[in-house]
Amino acid sequence: MTDLTNIPGIGKNMEQHLIRAGYPDIDSLKGQDREVIYAKD
Repeated sequence: MTDLTNIPGIGKNMEQHLIRAGYPDIDSLKGQDREVIYAKD
């Protein structure tokens, strides 16, 4: 498990979506556009 579940509103299911989209940790999300993140998933 990564530290993504430390983000409010991110549970285990969303964590898995983010990992599959190429965002394995909080640092990988910094500076990213949420629309781009959702589009990758």
